[in-house]
Amino acid sequence: MSIDRNAPLRPPPFGGASRVEQLEAEFSDLRVELDRATRELGAARAEVAILTQTRDALRETEARLADVFRLAPSFMCVLRGPRHVYELANDYYCEFVGRRDLIGLSVLEAFPEVEYQVFPRLLDEVYRTGVPFVGTDVTVFLRRGPGGPLVESLIDLVYQVLRDPDGAVTGVFVQGIDLTARKRAEQELARLVAATEREKRLLHTVLSNTVDFNYTFDLDGRFTFANSAILTLWGKALSDALGKNFHDLDYPPDLADKLQRQIRQVIETRQQVRDETPYTTAAGEGLYEYILVPVIGEGGAVEAVAGSTRDITERKRAEDALRQSQFFQSSIDALSSTIAVLDETGVILAVNESWRHFADENGYAVPNHGVGSNYLGACPFGPDDPGEGRAVAAGLWDVQNGLQPLFELEYPCHSPTEERWFVIRVTRFQTPGPVRVVVAHEDVTRRKQSERKLEEADRRKDEFLATLAHELRNPLAPLLTGLHVLKMSGTDSAAAEATRAMMERQLGQMVRLVDDLLDVSRINSGKLDLRRERVELAGVVRNAVETSRPLIDRQGHELTVALPPGPVPLDADPVRLAQVFSNLLNNAAKYSDRGGRIGLTADVAGGEVIVRVRDAGIGIDPGQLARVFDIFAQVQTALEKSQGGLGIGLSLVKGLVGMHGGTVGVTSGGLGRGSEFVVRLPVATGSPAETAAPAGEVPAGRPARRRVLIVDDNVDAAESLGELLAFAGHDVRTAHGGTAGVVAAAEFRPDVMLLDLGMPKLNGYEAARRVRAEPWGASVVLVALTGWGSAEDRRKTHAAGFDHHFVKPVESGAILKLLAAV
Repeated sequence: MSIDRNAPLRPPPFGGASRVEQLEAEFSDLRVELDRATRELGAARAEVAILTQTRDALRETEARLADVFRLAPSFMCVLRGPRHVYELANDYYCEFVGRRDLIGLSVLEAFPEVEYQVFPRLLDEVYRTGVPFVGTDVTVFLRRGPGGPLVESLIDLVYQVLRDPDGAVTGVFVQGIDLTARKRAEQELARLVAATEREKRLLHTVLSNTVDFNYTFDLDGRFTFANSAILTLWGKALSDALGKNFHDLDYPPDLADKLQRQIRQVIETRQQVRDETPYTTAAGEGLYEYILVPVIGEGGAVEAVAGSTRDITERKRAEDALRQSQFFQSSIDALSSTIAVLDETGVILAVNESWRHFADENGYAVPNHGVGSNYLGACPFGPDDPGEGRAVAAGLWDVQNGLQPLFELEYPCHSPTEERWFVIRVTRFQTPGPVRVVVAHEDVTRRKQSERKLEEADRRKDEFLATLAHELRNPLAPLLTGLHVLKMSGTDSAAAEATRAMMERQLGQMVRLVDDLLDVSRINSGKLDLRRERVELAGVVRNAVETSRPLIDRQGHELTVALPPGPVPLDADPVRLAQVFSNLLNNAAKYSDRGGRIGLTADVAGGEVIVRVRDAGIGIDPGQLARVFDIFAQVQTALEKSQGGLGIGLSLVKGLVGMHGGTVGVTSGGLGRGSEFVVRLPVATGSPAETAAPAGEVPAGRPARRRVLIVDDNVDAAESLGELLAFAGHDVRTAHGGTAGVVAAAEFRPDVMLLDLGMPKLNGYEAARRVRAEPWGASVVLVALTGWGSAEDRRKTHAAGFDHHFVKPVESGAILKLLAAV
């Protein structure tokens, strides 16, 4: 009811209510309206309270749902849009995929490896059709973390669409459970206990008919099942085995105890036991491998123990064979010989690293380095080749068929650039089983070259010894003749003087031969010392020419010498350097026809002096130029034309020049066209080298008389030297041994003692020490006379107390000069 509050008051109709009554009536209507409005307001307030409670409940529910989503025991995620971009992903999902940086990435961006798997296509289908997908046992392969390996998982999966208020699909809600571990456990359990009767019957049938021994035990370790394989081994029926343990079945006590303990261990630890045990039969020894596993009941307790035993004898043999094969391969790879292993038909089964390297290095384009090919076809020679090829084929056949245990052959394998030799050895591999043959090729090039060098050295040694005998006999014959002439000459002083001069010349020749031999030996052993000093090239050349002049003149040669106009200083041993040039001049004189021309020239260039010795003699074959400086080397034409010598002069020249820091070379136009030797030496710079103090000159007039004791076990040497010194006016005594020399010195009290070193019983070193130990021995001049002249020999004599060291044979003038200077 509604009231118009602005309407004027009208008098009531006839017989009607009064104005008051009207007002009361209107007020009553107002009260009714107010009550209704009050009730509606209360209802509204109640509705607001309910809405507030509902909102709070919704918020609490949302928080709980968020927690449920985040902590749910299944993985969940929300994917938006057709690209399936991650909007939400709970903890389980992030843990399952191994990543937490998924939000904002599409599935394919996060996991590119799933592009060709099934579930991306299922996502597309659900998003396109709006039809949910429920899948069980879906297999996925994911990388659990960037760069990790692909991991297979088995999952239950649900895809549900997400829609906007208008019903359009906006995304997909993904929910799933990782069943991998459970499924695997279920599969393993199913294999062991057979979940259904049919599976039990199938398992029983399989276990009963496998070659492995399968069995089960109760918790007391008694058999509850044994398959036919183990029953056959025992020779018993199943009824005879059920309820028995290993002791009851007459197993060896130690083995039975061990097996029963292991069954108890499986029950108590709920862990499997894997072990091996050997066995012996009439056929030989073998090995069993067995495993005992717990059978877990629904309550988690161990209900039984299942076991399986397998004969692994052949597997072990195969593993041993593999290890042996690997060891064999690594062993032959470590060998330097090229090796191939062949079967009984000659097919290559294996090759070593050296074989592969040789094939690659020498361009043998054989597939797989010949493995799988016939050996004779893969090698450079075959059965149809002449010579070595046929011999190898025959030898290989003999070894393969047991006709001989070893075949060996040396053969050449030359290339255009070098000569090489190999030795092939074919042996039969002594192992059980099929025939195996080992073929080894050993590179013997170095050995062959060494053998050639040894043969050449042996030949040259024989030539040298023959030449040495010849060269020593040459002066010995006139010396012997001279002795007879002196004996027969009587008072003919002219004949005696001529004979003496001839004997001096021949003796000098012998001394030079011996000196050259000693010098070469000292150079080769590093024991030759140079006495360097600052010298002029002209002086050295002059001394060399003076030494060689007699030979040059006897041969009627013409010698020309051309030196630089100015001085050419050298830091050199003048005696040794003169020896170099005199040897070259002597060489030119010997190997030139009588009346030849010899030239010595010198030029300075680039800090060195270049000395050339030319001749127009017999020349040198180009093929022999490389060996003319070898010791004992004489080319054939030189042997025919030589005027004497041992073939060591040029070797000595090369050694002495090298010790002076120089080089020497030779050129020749060929036979009959002469030769040219070129010596290059560094020109001296800076301050001069220290020079040795010059020996004192013999004083004019008759020298002072000295008391001289000569000690030498060579009686002739001691007495002849004594006579010489006595003729010179000295008081001389001799002793023929070290002990006798020390006694004679104590009696004679000499001014000078000349001692040989190599004496029996008491050598010269010890004799010198004993003399020096005496009070009177300090003033005695001790002189070593020896055939040993190296620096080490001189050091030893100095340490023993000697004052001087002379190398035999010693010129008498040197000894007389020493006595005069004492």
